[in-house]
Amino acid sequence: MASDLPVLQRRRQRALRGRRRAAAQGSRRSAGAAHRHPLRARLAPVLQAIRRAVRRLRGETDLPRVRRRRAHASRPVDPRVPRAARAAEPQAQPVIDLHTHTTASDGRCSPAELVARAAAAGIRVLAVTDHDTVAGCEAAEAASSAAGIEFVNGVEITAIRDGGDVHVLGYFIDRHSPSLLAFLATQRQRRIDRVRQVIERLASFDIQLDADLVLQPGIDDPAKSVGRPWIARALVASGHVADTSEAFEKWLARGRPAFVPRAGAPPEHVFGRIHEAGPRWRIRASFATTSGLRDSPPRDSTPSRRTTAITTATRRRGT
Repeated sequence: MASDLPVLQRRRQRALRGRRRAAAQGSRRSAGAAHRHPLRARLAPVLQAIRRAVRRLRGETDLPRVRRRRAHASRPVDPRVPRAARAAEPQAQPVIDLHTHTTASDGRCSPAELVARAAAAGIRVLAVTDHDTVAGCEAAEAASSAAGIEFVNGVEITAIRDGGDVHVLGYFIDRHSPSLLAFLATQRQRRIDRVRQVIERLASFDIQLDADLVLQPGIDDPAKSVGRPWIARALVASGHVADTSEAFEKWLARGRPAFVPRAGAPPEHVFGRIHEAGPRWRIRASFATTSGLRDSPPRDSTPSRRTTAITTATRRRGT
């Protein structure tokens, strides 16, 4: 037994030396980390205490359990978070239609019917842009007001550039502008003359149409704008074609036997007419005087050209 004591002592000494070396290495590593990140080393206990306090407030004492819960269930709304800071629910974008036609030109619906269909389709902003006329705007505006739809006065004027049609859309116009109404009346008369010429050409191919009958709606109401779609419908009604598409493809489109080039104003002239008929409104303001505040008399104001929206597009098939 006595002979075994030196062996046991040596083993114990080796174990003690090993523990001391491990402790020394750990202290050196800690000292090195603290030396490299002294601020992090000082803040680490504070941050840990804050995390524990937050988890206790939320009832999340077991972090792994919280992670599992988040993976399988949505996080409840925290009542302490302000409502404005929460993610807003996506809202449906408003639907607008700024290019429509009524029976005042080549449309198939009356202004009231058009507005009813727009309301059923969820349209929030509607513009009526009949060809060379504003006759449908008044009724459409009244129907839109009753349906809660914002209405925009518009018009589509056909200009001529290099023998082709340029359809110019004008918005926010004054539909009572004398200069615009006179210009549109000239445009509509050119349309009537063109329809008669097309019907004469059709007669040379043994297709007999009564021009007065085709133009009767426009004759009864001069504010209505006639066009080739009226001839196409007459061809369908008389049995010469199956539908209006065939009427254009076979007879009325550019390059077809009954096509007649349009006569009209250039786009620059049309732009000027639309700008002249820009939106007008009445302003009633208050201003200070020596006797106090009083209302100024109403006056008309015409905005700059930028307030009149105009777009142009060349179309293969005009009206």
